[in-house]
Amino acid sequence: MKRILAVVFIIVCAFTFSACGNGEETQGYLEILQSGTYRLQGNGIYGGQHLMILAYVDQGNIVASFRNDNDTPKSVAYEDSKYYLFSESNRLRAEISEDYLSPNVFIPLVHYDFDTAEYKNSGKQEITGTTYYFDRYTIKMTDGTETLLEIYIDDTGNLYGIAFPQETTAITVAELDPELEDYEYTTLSDTEYTDVDPRQIETLLGY
Repeated sequence: MKRILAVVFIIVCAFTFSACGNGEETQGYLEILQSGTYRLQGNGIYGGQHLMILAYVDQGNIVASFRNDNDTPKSVAYEDSKYYLFSESNRLRAEISEDYLSPNVFIPLVHYDFDTAEYKNSGKQEITGTTYYFDRYTIKMTDGTETLLEIYIDDTGNLYGIAFPQETTAITVAELDPELEDYEYTTLSDTEYTDVDPRQIETLLGY
């Protein structure tokens, strides 16, 4: 299921409506993020770029595939505090720096401590003709910097989007599932993957 990208208006639309709340409306979705194990699929604005992303998160380890508007796909992973570019079909992996990923789709998943989220206030915002409810939380990054997290739902309580407005990052969520199937998570083990130079994988996949 894909949704037309309207999430950018979460950030740039200036007119919001105050609403009463205490975080209960979005608490369940926050708890999924806090659990550290989930599947996340959606369209996002990362560093000003529109990307389609599918991420499997398992207690600090992450495997993600994403593609840009030019339909260029990439498979990347974050395991044992290291970043990798990889080809599952060829069983190749290449360690990369955090700066290699531009934009870095891992920033919300790696550098935000969802356990520190504290309810701040609530509101409503009209996005492309539809009014969505949101709860705003303060949240700390792993370096201790405080920032904001906003979780948006529709009028039936279904999750619409997740935004980090101070970092201009927003995701229109198609799926946030707290369960992972065994086959969905790829572990880039030393015994199964061969280490190569990133350029070898880039050439192989036609980047």
